[in-house]
Amino acid sequence: MNKTVYLNHRISVLTLFLLILQLSFGQVTIFNADFTNGTGDNAWTDVANGNWNRGNDIFGFNRLGSYKYLQRNYRIGRNFTYQPNEFAYTLSPVINLTGYDKLTLSFEMYLDVARTNIDGVKVIYSTDRGATFQTLGKENDEAINWYTTRNISALTSVGGLGGWGTDTGGWVTASIDLPSQGFDNKSDIIFGFIFQSDRNSHAARGFAFDNFRITGYNQQVKNYSDCGLGIGQNLELW
Repeated sequence: MNKTVYLNHRISVLTLFLLILQLSFGQVTIFNADFTNGTGDNAWTDVANGNWNRGNDIFGFNRLGSYKYLQRNYRIGRNFTYQPNEFAYTLSPVINLTGYDKLTLSFEMYLDVARTNIDGVKVIYSTDRGATFQTLGKENDEAINWYTTRNISALTSVGGLGGWGTDTGGWVTASIDLPSQGFDNKSDIIFGFIFQSDRNSHAARGFAFDNFRITGYNQQVKNYSDCGLGIGQNLELW
């Protein structure tokens, strides 16, 4: 084998090794709801009296393609808006996060409310297949484009403070790192959005979201040598 062939062989082996390393340790997409259809990750369940739809409302949310949005089916003069006393939530399928850690949730959203911090929306989650729900995150959390206020007067049905009660001015991307203790290596997770309004009616577009994704890393098995001191299982290097 001449030097050129040998060098090319070494490069090929190294490239293959790096590819395997990337597949083993790189970030992966675990859940991806883009609402191009109604199956799999896109099979969300609409609950309460809200009129959710999958598709597009180009005049309401200035976007082609499919996404999830609250229908504007209440008429005020020549304008259409969401319902007074709206109580609408939509829930993801059960998400299996077994074998994953360092999780990040992200999505795109559009919010246009009639009155700031009166009507609004928040992300909710369950770790027990929907038996109980809590608010995900809080106002000014260490996240991107997360909740804008601590209190939204109409948004009272799920425990936990915080929500979006201010117009986004268009589509924005929000993301948050999921707490490891609550989500890493768990199998019965459900996420959702809940939108509520008060009894007054005003012209506004409401709420839409798209590209709801969870990314993370494959958990790595930690094997520690006991070193003959009986402390191996409690030792972690960083």
